[in-house]
Amino acid sequence: MALTSGDEVPNAGLVKQIISTFIISTLPLNAGLATGWVSPMSLKLTSQDSPVGVMSKEEISYLATLPNYVGFVLSFVFGLLSNRLGRKWALLAVGIPAMISGAVLTFGTSKTSLYVGRVLAGFTIIGGLTTPHAYISETVHQSIRGMFMCSSMVQINIGVLVSYTLGKVLDYKAYNSILIVLPLLNTVALLWLPETPYFLVTMNRMNEALNSLIWLRGGNVVIAKRELETIKPEDKEVLTLKETMKMKGTRSALIISVLAFALQTLSGHYAVLNYCSLIFKESGSIFSPDDSSILIAGLTLIASLVSLFLMDRVGRRPLLYLAFVGGIVSLAVLSVYLYVQDNGADVKNLGWIPLSSLAVSVIVYSLGLGTVPSIIS
Repeated sequence: MALTSGDEVPNAGLVKQIISTFIISTLPLNAGLATGWVSPMSLKLTSQDSPVGVMSKEEISYLATLPNYVGFVLSFVFGLLSNRLGRKWALLAVGIPAMISGAVLTFGTSKTSLYVGRVLAGFTIIGGLTTPHAYISETVHQSIRGMFMCSSMVQINIGVLVSYTLGKVLDYKAYNSILIVLPLLNTVALLWLPETPYFLVTMNRMNEALNSLIWLRGGNVVIAKRELETIKPEDKEVLTLKETMKMKGTRSALIISVLAFALQTLSGHYAVLNYCSLIFKESGSIFSPDDSSILIAGLTLIASLVSLFLMDRVGRRPLLYLAFVGGIVSLAVLSVYLYVQDNGADVKNLGWIPLSSLAVSVIVYSLGLGTVPSIIS
């Protein structure tokens, strides 16, 4: 069922839309914290002061990958919840597993408990990445919708930066306690928000849809009623998947989207985020592993902000080419450096190479592959 929205209805209730977007954007912020968790915690968990005993690199790799394995299933679960129960309930479904994850990671005393905590962190990451966009797109006025949706994407990079920074200055339990408090505050705040008017219209709950719009438009009943009239289900014949794939335009769009996200996944950026501190620890960066990781996260955030301005001015294709070429060259240089180092060569005077290589890699990724696939899909 598709929905049409009239662009002629003026905006109202900007403050309410800013507040609701801020509340919703704490989910991708928490997802960023959970994504960046492995890098700073790996230094603590591989040290003699580890709360669960010294962990090996292989065991650390399980902590990094477990949320992704769960994510295969959770992506469909959150989509089903969003379409059946509503966008708000899909958002609320993130909170409880996220709080349990934070509690297990904070108070767990065994490696198995950390694995369980990271499995539950899959709810935090996948839910924080998939559910906010639908809510924001269906509640914010079209004149500011694009900017507000981009702010949600930027919050993920802010979360990673905060994760690296707090991981350096806080001890293990203090850091993980944040993963309990933030989902708790977010869940309580979500209870205050209304369901999206678009979803309520699809469920034929028109009175609730009107009340939702009145709240979102700052109590302006006239504008809310006008906008409600523009939200109308389109009566269309529902095509099967087989019939849809016979359409050339649909096939091309699907191939491009799948290829774009496949290249994004295979770029190695997620591995960089997870093992950033360990990479710098073993490669001998000119700065400490923590400081180097914070610098990389900061550059990622800045580049993601710059990409928002370049997207329409430069175009998607040049940014993708930049990401491909820059990523290949920078990671090739880093690979050669690590290979030479592992073979016993003296590379003490070349400590700037790991930091500069990863810096170039995350910058070009954030300018191209980090944002373009989501836009074109």
